[in-house]
Amino acid sequence: MVTLGIIGVVAAMTMPSLINDMQNREKTARLKKFYSAMSQAVILSEQYNGPAGDWEKGTAERDEDGVLIDTPDNSISFFKKYFAPYIKVLSIDKTGSDRAFATFADGSVVYFTFGNCLDLLFDTNGNKKPNAEGKDRFRFLFCTNDYNESYIGKNKYFGTYVQDTTISHGREYTKNVCKNNPPYCSTLLLLDDWEFKKDYPF
Repeated sequence: MVTLGIIGVVAAMTMPSLINDMQNREKTARLKKFYSAMSQAVILSEQYNGPAGDWEKGTAERDEDGVLIDTPDNSISFFKKYFAPYIKVLSIDKTGSDRAFATFADGSVVYFTFGNCLDLLFDTNGNKKPNAEGKDRFRFLFCTNDYNESYIGKNKYFGTYVQDTTISHGREYTKNVCKNNPPYCSTLLLLDDWEFKKDYPF
């Protein structure tokens, strides 16, 4: 009985760690797959639609404060033209709150909307919790010539959030920025080959 009790205690202590490790490995695999598929889609799309930096985003609308307003139909139209033919998605739709998204066969989802760039929020497990950036949601950007150098880097059009500028400061800086500003966590993961290291903030 004592032995069984000890085994039970050890199992209770190690199970959460094992489950977390398994979930992180699954997130790593899905992030790698998404990043690779989107990068490849840009290359394939350029062969038909011309240089990515020149792709047409449609007419931008702004509110009275000058803030960009995106309509999901605009985002969906752009995604269908430039990405959907070159990346496998089950469906492209919009939520009840009019947010555009695409669903992949493995259950992951990418939400997308236009600001200065096409802002892509990749959710590794779809609608399952926690639905929190830096935990199961990770930010990517597609930018044309007007903003790509500011947000991704010279001659780059798809990537993680402010990747070149952030990476230039080193990993420790990137980790601290991720901790305080979760959109940057995708850049930390890019540095770490999409692996969730022991010091990953979330």
